[in-house]
Amino acid sequence: MIIVIVILAILSTIWFISFQSYIKDARNTNRIQNLSLISNSIDLFLIKSNILPIPKDRVDLYLSWKLIWYQWVLTNEHFQIFNMPNVTDPLDRSNYLYYTDKKKWQVLWYLEWEDLYYLNSTKYN
Repeated sequence: MIIVIVILAILSTIWFISFQSYIKDARNTNRIQNLSLISNSIDLFLIKSNILPIPKDRVDLYLSWKLIWYQWVLTNEHFQIFNMPNVTDPLDRSNYLYYTDKKKWQVLWYLEWEDLYYLNSTKYN
């Protein structure tokens, strides 16, 4: 009886560890799909209006006293600007980061894989 319990405990531990990996992969896939949706919406907005929006609640990023990026968190208000539904991170429902310098833009978010992140950027003239 003890041997059966030990074998079941080992099998359930292996199953739990592999199941956690599948859950992380599913969330990462969801993140990549969200970033792709955001990317397509921003590109469409850029094609229609020929500008990249810079909201009032931004953070200005400087390097050696020179403004290099505007950064903000994409919230429901910003998704309305891009005419798309609100998307958030599947793990903790936090919002994605958006950067622009008025000529190019980036949407950035970290994945649950080791030290990797997905970055989507576009450049226009």
